[in-house]
Amino acid sequence: MKELQDRIGRWQRGTFPESTSLSKIEHTELELVELSKEIKSGTHEGKSNELADCFILLLGIADLEQIDIEKAIEKKFEEIQKRTWGKASPTGVYFHEKEVVNE
Repeated sequence: MKELQDRIGRWQRGTFPESTSLSKIEHTELELVELSKEIKSGTHEGKSNELADCFILLLGIADLEQIDIEKAIEKKFEEIQKRTWGKASPTGVYFHEKEVVNE
């Protein structure tokens, strides 16, 4: 994934030199709306394309912020696997239970 992140980052920096992490977040929000529409009523190809758009933007943010996203994902995944998860909301969203810290 690091090689892909580097390739995307180089291309984005060269193609969109004035883009910032915050502008990429704004763009990602728009792409997430498009992804949601595709998930609800689109084609497999449309879903795939919109999901890829989101990931490309996120990898660009990781590049600008100098975050090795593969390492960050591995670390976060290890953390969330240890959490206790509550029941699904009516829309199917799960939230982890907050840990109680003893003082």
